[in-house]
Order: sequence, then structure tokens, then C-alpha cells
Amino acid sequence: MAVVAAGQVVATREEEASSRLDNLLVRPVGRSRWLAGRFLTAAGILAAGGLALAVFTWAGAASQSSGVSFRSLIEAGLNTVPPAMFLLGLGTLVHAAAPRLTAAVVYGLVGWSFLIEFLGSAVTMSHWVLDTSLLYHVAPAPAASPQWVSAGVLVGLGAGLALAGCAVFQRRDLAGA
Repeated sequence: MAVVAAGQVVATREEEASSRLDNLLVRPVGRSRWLAGRFLTAAGILAAGGLALAVFTWAGAASQSSGVSFRSLIEAGLNTVPPAMFLLGLGTLVHAAAPRLTAAVVYGLVGWSFLIEFLGSAVTMSHWVLDTSLLYHVAPAPAASPQWVSAGVLVGLGAGLALAGCAVFQRRDLAGA
């Protein structure tokens, strides 16, 4: 899900870099409205992806008579969305503030998260380092209950970062490639 979020942010940046956005923004479409619309569309894609992940996993599990409930798999699918929402919000802010760094920051954070998750399973690491990984905040559901408070914080932070991104984007010039 984090890779999907990163891809959505980079696609938003590519619209600006390729000058396709210029043609839209000379019309009565506000910059903040456009960026917020892109963010909300991407958030919907992430939520739909989490649900689709859950439904198809349930279908596979049910075909093998695994005994895992549909509800627990819906929770597991939705559990993957909050870190991606945080990444989407962060990417939106980076796109607004430093557009040429967008891809490096979002894909760098995804790569860092995979690296820390991999190394954290092999060696003992400080929880401060582990907390920098987006994947560390995803409970291994359905084996463990999702951490809904942590998920809410990540979604709230993502939304706040996206709002800040909309405010910054409103005030800057478009940046080409």
C-alpha cells in the first residue's frame, strides 16, 4: 500500500513537471482544490485497495477452509492503509514545498521502511529507529489485533500534512522538470 501511495504522489508531481497541470490551472480551478482532489482520490484508492486486499485474501483463505473470519481479514486489510495515508500526506507536503525531491523522499521512505523492518527482525534495534519505519506501525493482523489508536494518529498526521501541503502549494509557482 505504501508503494501505491508513493506512486500516486509521484504521478501528481509528474503532472506538474510535464506541464499538463498548466493547462488546468489557467482555468477557474484553484491550486488547493486540485491538490486536495488528488489527495482525496488517492486516499480513496488506498482505502479501496485495503478492502480489495481483504476480500481477495478472505476468498483464498475460505477456499482452503482456514477458519479465518471475514471481519478479521477486513480489519487486516484496513490496517495496511494508515501508514500509506501518512506517506501520501507527507508526499503531498514535499510535492508542494520541494517538488523535485518528491520521488526521492517518498520512495526513499518506503525503502527505508523495508530496510528497517528487515534489519529489525534480524538484530535488536532501538525503538526510536524502529519507529521511523512505516511498516513497524502495521500490526501483523489477523494474528494480532490492529492498533487502531496508532492507525488514527497516522491518518490524522497524513491529513494534516496534506492540508499543510495544500497551503504551501497555493503560494508557489509551478515547477517544471
